[in-house]
Amino acid sequence: KAVALTITDTTKRDKFKRLNPVEMRTFANAGMSAALRDEFLAFTRWQDRTAITVMQATAPHFSLYKTLASDAEKAKFRDITPDERGDMVGQPAATITQLLTDEAKLNEWRTFRNVQAVAADRSVLAALGVTDPADAVKIAEELAKISTGKAGERMRRLITEQGFENPADRNASIVDVRDRVKAGADPWAAMEAAKPSWHLKGKLTKNDGGFGRVPILKAIPHLTMCQYGTLAASFKDELIEANGQTADATTRAAFDADQSNQARSGFLAWKRAGGVFNPSTHVTSYSVQGRGNAGAYWMYSADMVAVCDPAVGGQDVIKACAIEESPEYNDGFVIVELPTTDPAMANSVRRPTMWDGLQFDQFAGVDNPGQCFGVTSGGTPEVVVAPTPFGSCVVKRNVPM
Repeated sequence: KAVALTITDTTKRDKFKRLNPVEMRTFANAGMSAALRDEFLAFTRWQDRTAITVMQATAPHFSLYKTLASDAEKAKFRDITPDERGDMVGQPAATITQLLTDEAKLNEWRTFRNVQAVAADRSVLAALGVTDPADAVKIAEELAKISTGKAGERMRRLITEQGFENPADRNASIVDVRDRVKAGADPWAAMEAAKPSWHLKGKLTKNDGGFGRVPILKAIPHLTMCQYGTLAASFKDELIEANGQTADATTRAAFDADQSNQARSGFLAWKRAGGVFNPSTHVTSYSVQGRGNAGAYWMYSADMVAVCDPAVGGQDVIKACAIEESPEYNDGFVIVELPTTDPAMANSVRRPTMWDGLQFDQFAGVDNPGQCFGVTSGGTPEVVVAPTPFGSCVVKRNVPM
């Protein structure tokens, strides 16, 4: 309240009220000047606010951000990954300015980082056709082709990846990207195109000695289930009516054609009017998965059992699950457990590799090749599970929020 009372501008005060708790803590931090608070509230894209939240949680990153002279530099710094931000900390100010204002120099830097990563593994060099590991020019030339833009930091992850069930898949996937780039694709586009061939290739988690004792849990936003699940007919009509329309053949067809947007607006209005979501009755089917039929991240930690306790508040669950930066959880979510006693389910659980975290800026690599799980930037051990029917999972808790 103390912070809110200092905001006299009505528009800014309303924006502050719409922030979630982690953003409010960021906003109230003593290290954020009045000018930076105005900048924070000016953002309209969630991604920008999320990036600032992450940097605020990482003091060296945010300290550097505050020294940047131009809006363009700040925007670029928000756009790069935390891994890249971390390597910029400590660099001379002139170097940082050059990297954030000159895309060619930034890509050179990304290539240099990848040269450093690849030097420790000659098998990667051989896969790229570099027969002489002392030929620094050839190494840089080959890596420069696949290190530009968003692909640059991802390629560094891939070069150091040790989580594949079949170790040869790592180098084969690097060559796949290189060949797509040689054929004319942008490196990032090449990675996105290659992903379906290489995701869910990590080591099977069931080979871990603790597999039978560690619960595998996932929190799923109610909003996401409404946007991408098959809705019960009566509930769909309620959402249509919440959007201010009469449910009939025409509005139902329009809803189906644009379910993601229609369900979002309808669900939020329905919830504001007092609706309470029940995943078992409002949704008849739902696939727990990532984008493009990719696997979904699940928590792999006995410590997470506490999030199933009804006495633990919703915001505390959100914090424990390291999903504070995802606004959809603030409108309610359900926690489910994967029944790993089912052999088919057990065979769907794998260690995440870089390919499973391709779209995820906060992805954290795991250096220990013996670990069967990955670790997100939030520090929660996680595994990746092939697309799973919601009906095959055990509902542990429904959190309306």
